[in-house]
Amino acid sequence: MKKVKKWIRKNKLKISSLIIVLAIVIALAILISTMVHDSKYRYEVEEISDYKYYLLYEEGKVGVIDTKGNIVISPSYYNVQIPNPSKPVFICISNYNIEDGSYTSKVYNENEEEIITEYNKVQALSINGVVSNVPYEKNVLKYEYDGKYGLISLEGEEITKPIYEDIQSLKYKEGQLLVKEEEKFGVINQKGQKLISTKYDDIIGDGFYTEDNKYTLSGYIVCTKTQEGYRYRIYKL
Repeated sequence: MKKVKKWIRKNKLKISSLIIVLAIVIALAILISTMVHDSKYRYEVEEISDYKYYLLYEEGKVGVIDTKGNIVISPSYYNVQIPNPSKPVFICISNYNIEDGSYTSKVYNENEEEIITEYNKVQALSINGVVSNVPYEKNVLKYEYDGKYGLISLEGEEITKPIYEDIQSLKYKEGQLLVKEEEKFGVINQKGQKLISTKYDDIIGDGFYTEDNKYTLSGYIVCTKTQEGYRYRIYKL
């Protein structure tokens, strides 16, 4: 015991330095972990101020016109979706069957040239319950493959594989999406990152809104079905 005490007194400076280094390492690890966690859940809701394209209606058909009055997409479609009016990406829908909901969709650019041809049934995602100047998610599109759905960017880059039974805009949460797997719901963001696992019977945003942050700081209300009925609770990331 005396030898141990003597060694500690002799090496007191080294021990103090080691403790400081360990404390710094632990603090850095916590900081990095926090930054990684925050970056996963942080996203921006784009505000459109530069409108370049508008829908054009003519004799019951729909096309696209630009701010100078030039016809960009000829009015010959059942419907046209413009997910982001500042970008030349137009989802043109035709052959719509009201009985079974089937349709054909093609994506065109400002030269009426077909783009994003490698994906089937591409469509914009309508936002739900959100105050916005555009009725769609502005940065992502939904596509179908073999009865399942995935996400791509407006540039046609794959964000997720087609692994979901359905993808919808999450109510009160622009920039986040409700996904369905094995009859259960979860949440991913517009980057495709999983926020809530697919294990609930329903999920909506809690509706919290501020002028500066919009809905990005709002939480979630998750629903679970039990033998006694539906149970709801607030869910925070």
